[in-house]
Amino acid sequence: MMNPSMCGPVSRSPWRTALVNNGCLQTGAPIVMPRNIFRSEKRHNQTRTRAPAKPLKLRTSPSQQSGKFGKLKSSPMVPNYDYEQNFPPITLLKTAYNSGALPIAPAQVIDFLRDFQTQRQVESPGWKRRVCLNHDIDPWTLGIIAGILDNCERPSQKSLGAILLGIAASFGDRASIFKRVYEAIAIKRLQDVPEALQQVGLLAKKGNDPQAMTLLGMALYSQQKEDKALEWLRKATSGTLDFHGAAEALVLQGRILMAHDTDGAMAAFQRAASELEDSKAFFYLSKMQTPGSESHEAFLIQAASSGVLEACHNLGAMEMAKINEGGKRPRSLNDYGLAREWAQIAAEGGFGFSMLNMALMCKSVGRRDEGLEWLEKAEGKVDVREEAQSMRARWESEDVAQG
Repeated sequence: MMNPSMCGPVSRSPWRTALVNNGCLQTGAPIVMPRNIFRSEKRHNQTRTRAPAKPLKLRTSPSQQSGKFGKLKSSPMVPNYDYEQNFPPITLLKTAYNSGALPIAPAQVIDFLRDFQTQRQVESPGWKRRVCLNHDIDPWTLGIIAGILDNCERPSQKSLGAILLGIAASFGDRASIFKRVYEAIAIKRLQDVPEALQQVGLLAKKGNDPQAMTLLGMALYSQQKEDKALEWLRKATSGTLDFHGAAEALVLQGRILMAHDTDGAMAAFQRAASELEDSKAFFYLSKMQTPGSESHEAFLIQAASSGVLEACHNLGAMEMAKINEGGKRPRSLNDYGLAREWAQIAAEGGFGFSMLNMALMCKSVGRRDEGLEWLEKAEGKVDVREEAQSMRARWESEDVAQG
């Protein structure tokens, strides 16, 4: 608990250790710098013969061309080049092609997308497969194009990428199937991808696909079927761990076991930490140590160094506790030392409680405006919005009281 004389009271202290829940799973996994364990998968280790590059001709939208009859209108079977704003930037396609990630030339991608958007307006029977065949686009390549669009900035580009990803998955591309299910789990919308989930189940039940087993276990866990999830996660990690998602499988095992099998949970986390150096495993190992012990701090530092924001926040809270125990009031932000450094890392990474901590530290040393900036950021985080608003109201009340 913070010293009220230093930074003012809070109704629910953000200095508390994050996510300490005595082994319960209610608070979820720690926040880590974003990554998708199924996005970087090599697609069946397939090799592709790259198509030779040809000059790319950029076209002017007919709707922007004017003649003696005024602006032209596009018919359903005439390409509508206004759609080209949804295409990926040429520079991005060239970079993907030159790096070997994209197996076909940028011009071929643009021609395919033009035809795809044109035929999409009509949606004649079998048009999706026909457009792909006409442009020599197999499901594997279609999934890559979808991934490139997903990495673009505009929502319309991402939307087109999602459509292509769904088609690639329906055509049987394994990586696209996995990505659809993984993303549906993340947003709790598994009901939107029943066919992809069924395909994951079939791959898992064949018995030789630990990645599919892991994804099925994650899906079952999201459906609150913990026993079945644990069964599949254990099958996935019963052998070697040389597959994408192995660390995720072990950490989720540990999280499930924390509620009733501490030794089993510890073993799962330790394996993920020692064999795969997984950051979340280090974080959960820290939670299973005696608070304040050397091992507790050591595991937190390993997790924080790998980008686990809760670990950064917890280390900042521990350092703040030492300052409070010392009784010496900091006169500048630098006086907060590691407490400020760890809190700032977590706050800048988007961890709400650390934003509140930064606001309190700034106010305590006379940097109120900077503190208000942190409060404004915290108000944008759902989990701390009410507390941030309450803190702002208290600060304003103090200003009124002081005249």
